[in-house]
Parts: sequence; C-alpha cells; structure tokens
Amino acid sequence: MSKKVGLALGGGGARGLSHIGILKVFEREHIPITQITGCSIGAIIGGLYAYLGSAEQVREYILKMISDPMYDELNIQLFASMDRSDRHFFFEGRLQNLKMYFSLLKTIRTPSVFSAEAVDKIFRLYPDTDLSSLKIKFATIATDLISGREIVIDEGSLRQAVRASSSIPGFFPPVKMEHMLLVDGAATDSIPV
Repeated sequence: MSKKVGLALGGGGARGLSHIGILKVFEREHIPITQITGCSIGAIIGGLYAYLGSAEQVREYILKMISDPMYDELNIQLFASMDRSDRHFFFEGRLQNLKMYFSLLKTIRTPSVFSAEAVDKIFRLYPDTDLSSLKIKFATIATDLISGREIVIDEGSLRQAVRASSSIPGFFPPVKMEHMLLVDGAATDSIPV
C-alpha cells in the first residue's frame, strides 16, 4: 500500500510564496502529494499547484499574475517597502505614508480598502475551474463573518474558494457564498490541517 501525503499550506502574506520552494523539494525528492489544504496565500499557491501539478508552473503563473496591468489597479505597491537608499526617499516616503493613510481612512466609510470590482478583476487571472476537476484533491479554509465559524470549502469554484480564503478583512471585501460572508481563513485556522 502506498503512503498518501497531504500538505497543509498556511497564511503569511508574501512569505507564503516560499510554499513554491517547498513544493519543488517534494518534486525533487519524488514525494507525490495526494491532497492539499490551503489558507490565505497557502490557498492561492495550493490551488494553483492542485490545478497545474508543477511548482515551476505555479511560479511562472504567479509571476504572470503580478506583472499583469490589472494587478496594478489594486495599488498593492502602496503597502510595499520603499528603497531607503533613494535620495528622494524623504519626500516620497512622506507621500507614500499620506497615500496609505488616505487608503486606510477609506475603510471607515467602506467595508474594505479595495473595491469588490478591483479584486474581481485581479482574480479573473486565477483559474476558474471546479474543485472536483483538479489534478490533486484540494480544499481551503475561510471564516464566516456571520457565525464566526471556520468553513471548509472542498467543492465548487476554485477561484471563489481561493478568493474567500484570501480576503483579508478590512483590505478585501468578504465573499458571499450561500448564506455566509467569507473572509481569510487565517482568522480561525492559519494552518488548515
């Protein structure tokens, strides 16, 4: 009887891109993964791996996504670190802080920094397939804002499941699914074992 290997990929923002390196090690060591669960960035990477079946293809897909002009619409670079060696750092740093301040102030009047339309545009770059058709069995974790419960999503749209699991409260709008309002699964379980 062959062993089955399940992989749980947790949240952690951009640090979660290191999941790609872990997947490469599994491939190099010829350890087949039979099931993946993911949360937040772990859902984004895990879902792509379950769809594509190759760590290198996941890396290329992520690079393609973040270089797409639609990605710029989210203004994610607003929250990126600035190069402090730049001679214009002082002025640009203050301008950057002001932009971030006004973006965060926007959340007082709206449910999230980024609009649902902007997030929908960027997620159009993510594969839209059914979870049952993936190469590797995949599930993701989200948090229902109404009940406060952890929700396991293991059927339906891959894109919607990943979007729900990675919708950071306050930054991205919640995802409506049935009678639930779903946000980042890290709120209830940052490593979905």
